[in-house]
Amino acid sequence: EPYYPFPSKEGKAKYAEYVNHLKTTRYAPQIKLAGRLGTYKYLNMDQAIEEGMNTAEDVLGRITSMRPVSIRKLMKSLKK
Repeated sequence: EPYYPFPSKEGKAKYAEYVNHLKTTRYAPQIKLAGRLGTYKYLNMDQAIEEGMNTAEDVLGRITSMRPVSIRKLMKSLKK
């Protein structure tokens, strides 16, 4: 179960506890929760990969002068 969160009242309460604790840290703006355990919901593998790609685009966009970056375009440019 720890690798595959199951929708339940207990799971939602645990996730809310994590998020509330995170908000109290000074690093909160820099932390991006993602994936099965980061969002505390079950994701199929294709959903997990897509969420990972979207998260990478978001993080890279923040790093590169706050401009949105397409991870797919970045990967294509690295293959050249």
